[in-house]
Amino acid sequence: MSRFRILFALAVVAVLATAFVACGGGDSGGSSSEDPQKVLDQTFSPDQQIESADIDATLDVNIEGPGQNGSFKADLSGPIDGHGQGFPKFDLTASLSGDAGGSNIDFEGGATSTGDAAFVSYKGTDYEVPASIFSYVTNAYTAGQQQQSQQSQQQTLPQLKESLTNVTNEGTEDVDGTETVHVSGDIDVNKLVDVVSKFAQQAQGLGTFGGASALPSPQELDQLKQLVTGASFDVFSGADDHILRRLDFNLELQEPGGSGKATFALSLTLGSVNEPQTVEAPSNPKPLQDLLNQLGIGDLGSLGLGSLGGASGAGGSAGSSGQVQCLQQAQTQQELQQCLQ
Repeated sequence: MSRFRILFALAVVAVLATAFVACGGGDSGGSSSEDPQKVLDQTFSPDQQIESADIDATLDVNIEGPGQNGSFKADLSGPIDGHGQGFPKFDLTASLSGDAGGSNIDFEGGATSTGDAAFVSYKGTDYEVPASIFSYVTNAYTAGQQQQSQQSQQQTLPQLKESLTNVTNEGTEDVDGTETVHVSGDIDVNKLVDVVSKFAQQAQGLGTFGGASALPSPQELDQLKQLVTGASFDVFSGADDHILRRLDFNLELQEPGGSGKATFALSLTLGSVNEPQTVEAPSNPKPLQDLLNQLGIGDLGSLGLGSLGGASGAGGSAGSSGQVQCLQQAQTQQELQQCLQ
């Protein structure tokens, strides 16, 4: 497995674990007598829903070894609002900077969803996602939500919690204006990878859209068990409501029998939890095809989206109205695939 896919696998482990656990730094505070395991049980309960928040996530990766030194930092921030039954609203800004293999990395962009339309931004310019592609994304999201039942969460969350060991109550700390109980501990990577592998298999079943086929396989994720030499976490749970406010996730890796090593650190802070978030569509967005032309991609078919791209040209119009209607009415993954044929 290449170094890129190892890092991708680590990101999958961290992001999926965070997503299933959850769905400003902290200042030193006082003491807390709460049982740390009970704090985790309440924070990770399937009944403890986070429907909206202003997120601030950072990812730091450093790689050391003969001929493979590199580091990069990624940031993702903005409001997300998942109230209601439809596709979530969000207005996220992302940046990536660093150095890999002697090449500098410098990227800034973003993505916006108003619930019924989507947009991406690149170098300060906004582009509208074609309706057929957005319909496919929203229906795939709905199908995924239907597959992940409450019963499934009740079975999965206890398994995730079992991977958290040596838990300690570090006292109370302030996170973005909210008093929290800080619980720290170690991560049993073997148990975590076993659980996350199941989610990777489910993601593989979503088809080729969005590069699902590029996700690491369960076998590749299993290789992490041989690489990780240390893993730890810090959870900051609201003192009054036991809702997650911050999660830190750290991994140390060592190449078996070699000198290569890497560190991986993810930090996620949630502000204004479960409060309404304001998301507005950008004014005067350009067609997405304009961005693809700028990047030298050509058309949407070059991305493996098939007939979703529809006709090319200045407007970059999406597929036929019949296909759009089919995508909008599809309820299962099989029906979505039939619309694309």
